[in-house]
Amino acid sequence: MNINILNTILSKVDDETKNLLIQAYRFGVDDVIEVLEATPFGIGGKPPKETPLLSVKTDRGTYVIGALTLKKELNDGESVLFALNDKGKEIKSFVHCLNDGTINVGGDDDNAVLYSKLEEKFNELKADHNALVQLFNSHIHITTATVAATPTPGVIAPTTTQAQNSTVDISPAKSNKVKLVKN
Repeated sequence: MNINILNTILSKVDDETKNLLIQAYRFGVDDVIEVLEATPFGIGGKPPKETPLLSVKTDRGTYVIGALTLKKELNDGESVLFALNDKGKEIKSFVHCLNDGTINVGGDDDNAVLYSKLEEKFNELKADHNALVQLFNSHIHITTATVAATPTPGVIAPTTTQAQNSTVDISPAKSNKVKLVKN
C-alpha cells in the first residue's frame, strides 16, 4: 500500500457512477492522477482547488481518504463538520459537537428553543390575555352618581370600545426538520 499527499486540481462528480472524482497532482504538475473519494459512510465533501489530500493506493485502486484543511479549534473529545469557501481558506458553516454535550450550529451567539415548551408557555400567556380581554369587555361599574336623566344611582354599561382576543399563532416558526433533545 502506498500513501501519498496530493494537491487538488479539480473535484467533479462522475456522470455514470455519481462518485466524486478528484484530479490531483501527486509529485508535481507532470504527475496528474484522478482518484475516488473514500469517506466514512454518510459524510462527503468536495475539496476546493489546492486542498492537500491524503491518498492510499491499494490493489483495487487509489482513493482519497482525507483532506488536510482548515479546522476549528477543538478540545479533546470534540468533533466538527464544516464547509469551506471555494478557495479553501475560510470556514463558511459548521456543526461543532463540544465535549460538554453542547452542539453549536454555525456559531454560539444565540440559543435554540424547544418549540413544544415555547408553544406551551405561549398558549398559556395567550389564554391569560384572552381572559383579561373578556373581563375588560364585560366589566360594569356600579355608581351612586345619576345616570342619564334619572336622579337615581345606576349601572354604567361596559365600554363601547371592545378589546379583541389574540389570534396570534407561532406554529409557522416550528421546524420539523431540526429536532432538539429536551433538557
